[in-house]
Amino acid sequence: MRTPHASRWLRGAWLGVLLACLGFSFALATSDSPAIGGASARGISSICSRPLARIITDGDLGVVVMGTQFTRQIIAVLGFKPHHFAFGSNKPTSDLTLSDSGTLSGVKADLAKEIFDVKVADDINGKLVVSDTKFFTITAVESKQFPPLRLQIVTNKPGPVIALPVAVANEPYSYTVQANGGQPPYVFGFAGEDDFLGMPVGLSLSSTGLIMGKPIVPTGSTPAQFSLTVTDDFGAQVTQKFSLVVLAGTISSEFVATAGNFKLSFGKERSRDSLRLTVILNKTDLGRGNIRTVADLAGVPFAMDFGGVALPPSLSQGGTSGQTTGTSTAASVSFDKNGRIHFPDRLAGVIPAKGVTTAYEIKLNPRTGVLTATFSGIDMIETLGADFKSFGKPRGGVSVAGAVIPVNIRIGTPAASVTATPAAARQTTGSSVAFDRTDVVNFFYVRNGSVGKGNARSNDKKPPGGSFLVTKVQGKEKQVGAKVPGPGSGDQLFLRVTGFMRKVAGEKFKLEDFKTTDEVSILFGKTCLGCIPSSLKQEGDKIQFVNEDVAAAPLFNFVIDNKKGTFFIDTHGIPPGLLFAEDILLAGEPYVMTVTVTIYTPGTDTPTFDGQSSVTLFRKGNTIRNK
Repeated sequence: MRTPHASRWLRGAWLGVLLACLGFSFALATSDSPAIGGASARGISSICSRPLARIITDGDLGVVVMGTQFTRQIIAVLGFKPHHFAFGSNKPTSDLTLSDSGTLSGVKADLAKEIFDVKVADDINGKLVVSDTKFFTITAVESKQFPPLRLQIVTNKPGPVIALPVAVANEPYSYTVQANGGQPPYVFGFAGEDDFLGMPVGLSLSSTGLIMGKPIVPTGSTPAQFSLTVTDDFGAQVTQKFSLVVLAGTISSEFVATAGNFKLSFGKERSRDSLRLTVILNKTDLGRGNIRTVADLAGVPFAMDFGGVALPPSLSQGGTSGQTTGTSTAASVSFDKNGRIHFPDRLAGVIPAKGVTTAYEIKLNPRTGVLTATFSGIDMIETLGADFKSFGKPRGGVSVAGAVIPVNIRIGTPAASVTATPAAARQTTGSSVAFDRTDVVNFFYVRNGSVGKGNARSNDKKPPGGSFLVTKVQGKEKQVGAKVPGPGSGDQLFLRVTGFMRKVAGEKFKLEDFKTTDEVSILFGKTCLGCIPSSLKQEGDKIQFVNEDVAAAPLFNFVIDNKKGTFFIDTHGIPPGLLFAEDILLAGEPYVMTVTVTIYTPGTDTPTFDGQSSVTLFRKGNTIRNK
């Protein structure tokens, strides 16, 4: 846990081989499982395993326009999240970058085919174990205008429907649709309202052709289909139908919205919309990005995408953020020493130019993980799409109660590289600060005349993609039995782990969700805390399991509270060495622990629920906590 991030890629090869041998199925063994007929025939077990991550994105990443910015998302499934991506030994020759979260971006410099490999690592208690490597190719076409080339959407898969690279529910997704010919600049949009509704819930389309977000509902065997249009500067327009398959994935909340609202003003002047959003970021993710205190934020860039709207917006009228001349873009704003960003900021001598109505404030407290962003005087209607009359209708087989809007938050190097060229981005900082996370926020939306309002409140507790996020860990180490020589010998650690937990579409758990043949597997890192038969019982809003047999497994109880949308796990005494691979943690040193809860039918590939969240622990005296 004290190994630098870059060197962790080289560690744990033996562990990767060991875990790879555990199989690629959700079937987890129990110690006394010959009888399958009912819960009474099976006791709780301490034997369970989890397959390592594997890359599922097709090796052919398609074709792009030479000299034009693009993105493609590399996706892995299973394993221990968050997955970490990096180029292998065969790197692309063009100026391309690959983010830690798997977003390939940049500009293809020539027409030669790029061939490179990407590796993915499992994050097992803060140690990175390379689990899969795959080769990819991407080609380019020459950028042309009319004449001789008419406007067209670029693809190397001609046909009535272009199949996009596969997506996975609750995994970030990014794909840039590109045009060629005609007369730039190009503007992308949906062909109609049905196409707007046809895109998988949790994804958005920007006017620049970027499909981005986190799909929340698997499509099953029938791909989602939607048509997009591109219009050039001459007014010529081309329509193309696309299809997208969304596979089931592991629920892992990147952040949780506690409050938010946006206001749209239809039929009025542009740039009159507003947004306020407060979210809790996963502090472990912040720590991985070297953001632990406010001091770490000084001078660090920030950027955010709200449903395809780049924030902060470009202030082309001449107003700036952080300087008195030039143009502000999403890449040019950065935090001050107090972890804040202001525009306008008279204390810094920043005064907006005449006609600029935009104002914003961003605040981040790394110790609590709370980020608040407030924007006013921004234009959201055109980018968000339509007039939101369709929200509340069923989408993808799931009834969506409001506007499900994807949000991407970038801090540090990822934010600096959004609008800059990759070469310039590499020169922006020598800092290792880098945070890039995507999730969705469900806004309950009402339109009255020319004004529409969306609100997101923590009390709604209905995350459309489901939720699983560890928020609190409390532990105490006690001496159990006779004290024997050696550090920590004879000591036992008793833990309570608490967090958010909801099914996909924010639905409550019901006893009928758990078949008599189902099992509930709980892991702390790669240590099996307990594999429970479906002998769960319900009392009011709570579904709970209590293990009375201390010898069977370290788990004491597992409780889901449907009213609060939360869960908690209590353990019997666990030898610290079993969890931490050492008998005692160094006081004040961070230790990352991954918590996994899987509800599944043995022998099947699609679990009823699969959630995973990381938490950073610290020892103080004989206690363990995540603060």
